[in-house]
Amino acid sequence: MDKQQAIVFLFAHCAYYSNVSLLDRCLNNEPGCSEFVQSMSSQDVNSNSLMLQWGSQADAMFEFGPHPKVHSSLYNFFSTDDFAQPWYDIARRLYCDGCPALEPPRHPEAVVPNLVHYIWFDTSWEMTFLQMVAVSSALQVLHPDHVLVHSNVQPTGPHWTYLVTRYRDRITWHLLPKFLKVWQIELNPSIPHANSDIARLHVLRKYGGIYLDSDLIVLKSHEPFRHYDAVIGPAYPYTADNLQNSHVLFSRDSKFLDAYLQSYKAYDGSFLFNPVILPMRLYRKHPHLIRVEKLINFCPQREAAHMLFSNQLDAVVREQLQRAYSIEFSGVMENQGSKFLVATPEFGFHLLNEDTVFGAILRLAINGSQLTI
Repeated sequence: MDKQQAIVFLFAHCAYYSNVSLLDRCLNNEPGCSEFVQSMSSQDVNSNSLMLQWGSQADAMFEFGPHPKVHSSLYNFFSTDDFAQPWYDIARRLYCDGCPALEPPRHPEAVVPNLVHYIWFDTSWEMTFLQMVAVSSALQVLHPDHVLVHSNVQPTGPHWTYLVTRYRDRITWHLLPKFLKVWQIELNPSIPHANSDIARLHVLRKYGGIYLDSDLIVLKSHEPFRHYDAVIGPAYPYTADNLQNSHVLFSRDSKFLDAYLQSYKAYDGSFLFNPVILPMRLYRKHPHLIRVEKLINFCPQREAAHMLFSNQLDAVVREQLQRAYSIEFSGVMENQGSKFLVATPEFGFHLLNEDTVFGAILRLAINGSQLTI
């Protein structure tokens, strides 16, 4: 039996015997999985007949659902882009064609409040041009009932003045003290975003709504997502190992949000474990509690960033941009120099007339113009 057959054999074995512990070890790259594959690879057995036999049993289990954890683990593993294509094709053909997708229910009415939240912690905050564009895009594209800007300091500067003047009754600053602890565990002071990671979960638990990082420009309506209790997306580069927390939607009653907050009882002070790795593990265990939208956030890398300041998009970047619901612009600005971070409103509005993709995105963000690329 070759390694490819051994991998498929592994999933059949896990499904047939409901061997959740072995499957979990494989999904989390823990010891035990590779040893099983290696041992099976060295055996001379008629793998095809066994796989078909176990596969039919697995299908029956999935249909009647007595082992939802096995079903959800298999389904999510088979639906990841990073699974080697030959194994993906064989495994999915044997076990997942026709299997019911274990997905969260879509409510007939919107359950996520039409509120947008931003969070910023610092000793002072003079809002940048990019942040103004980001907030304006949320107001223009999402048409929220209100935008709540939560911070331990009041925003200042011409960009903030522009927003509160233009959208005076639709945007409010809320004083929010810095979070220094989670579940009585002190946050790592060397990780600046740790305070915001905790704060956004508590804000969403209190109000519900849409949380956006202040460097995300919204491109599309989120109305379809508001019918789910929770929506999140993978972190770049869109692997099966993590989920981002820069662009999320939660209802106040989201059970996934409860589990997310509870997971911080295992806070380890590292850069990525709690904010992006643990959410993926929670999703693998509870896929029926949250919808994962792959391109909820598009993070252009260096080559793509340069394309945005022209009209020369390649096919891949164009497709990603057309499918994305938001675009992360901090990296784009860094590649184009600091002038965008310190730009005045007058300079920014001058860019509205540029015949570039960035100019078109600005026109969407500031004026609500249709984005055509």
